[in-house]
Amino acid sequence: MILQQTLRKNYSFEGKGLHTGKVSKMVVKPAPVDTGIRFIRT
Repeated sequence: MILQQTLRKNYSFEGKGLHTGKVSKMVVKPAPVDTGIRFIRT
């Protein structure tokens, strides 16, 4: 059995690129139940 959890709200990250110096932004949004990306800790 794999336990599932989802985000409660949107999260955004912003920063300057290491090699390009350009500012970029990433938004992570909650997904519907039984969908999305699975992260595995190794």
